[in-house]
Amino acid sequence: MLLRSCDGAGLTEFVNKLANRESAGGHLSREEFERRFGADSADIAAVEKFATAHGFTVMEEHAGRRTVVLSGTVAQLNDTFHVDLQRFEYPGGSYRGRVGTIQLPEELHGAVEAVLGLDNRPAATPHFGVRPRADDGMSFTPLELAGFYNFPPGIGQGQCVGIIELGGGAEPNDLEIYFSGLGINPLPTVTLVSVDNAMNNPMPPVTPTSPDVEVTSDIEIIGAIAPGAKMAVYFAPNTEMGSWTASTTPSTTPRTTRPLSPSAGVSRNRSGAGKR
Repeated sequence: MLLRSCDGAGLTEFVNKLANRESAGGHLSREEFERRFGADSADIAAVEKFATAHGFTVMEEHAGRRTVVLSGTVAQLNDTFHVDLQRFEYPGGSYRGRVGTIQLPEELHGAVEAVLGLDNRPAATPHFGVRPRADDGMSFTPLELAGFYNFPPGIGQGQCVGIIELGGGAEPNDLEIYFSGLGINPLPTVTLVSVDNAMNNPMPPVTPTSPDVEVTSDIEIIGAIAPGAKMAVYFAPNTEMGSWTASTTPSTTPRTTRPLSPSAGVSRNRSGAGKR
C-alpha cells in the first residue's frame, strides 16, 4: 500500500524546482528526505491496524518509500478490497487482474494513495526501434553521437548512474566484447541489483523486440559515453508495484546513485490502471 507524503505540497514544490533547475536547497541525505517527505508514522500505524484487523501479515514497512507491504490470500484480498481477482489471457501471455473498484474504509481516506500488487499485468513496454541497415552500411558509436550533440567532455569519474530495467537482461561477455571493441580500458563497472526478486535474465535468442536489446543498449551507451562512472542496474518485475519499488530503491538504500534512468515507460492514460 502506497501512503501519502507527510508533506505532499512540499514534495511537489521540491520536485518542481529540481525539474526547472532551480535551487532546491542542495542535495538531501536519505535520512533527511525520509524525515521531510516520507510517510507519517500515524498513517503507517493506521494501515498496520487495518491489516491486522483483516488477517494480513505485514511483510515490510518503509517510511522513505511510503509503503507498507501486506501478504494475504486471494480470498482475503477480494473480501477486504471489494474486488474479484481473476486470471486473464491475452496474446502476449497471461496476468492477474481484478474486476471492481478498490475500496478502503473511511479511516484510511487520504492516507493511502494507491493499492499496488493486485494487478501484475506488464506495466511498461520497450520503446526502441529497429531500422533496416542502410545501403552504405553507415552506423555511429555512442561516442560519435555524443559529439554530434555536443555532449560535455569528461568520463563520469566518481559518479554512479542508476538504470531501471523491467525485464530482460544483458550477457556480461557481450558487454566486454562491445566495450573492448571501442577501446575502453578499464571496462566500466556494472553492478546488478535485484529488486523484488527480479534478476538479470537474458533470454536468447535475441530478437528486435526482445527486452534484452534495450537492457544491453542502455548499459553500452552509458558505459561508452561515461566509462569512468559506475553503473547500478536495478532489475525489477515489470508491474506497477515493481516499477514503484525500483524507482524508490536508489533513494532509500545506501548506494550513491546520481542520475536515474528508467529505460521503458508507459503513457499516463495507462499508468495507474491497477491501483484506482
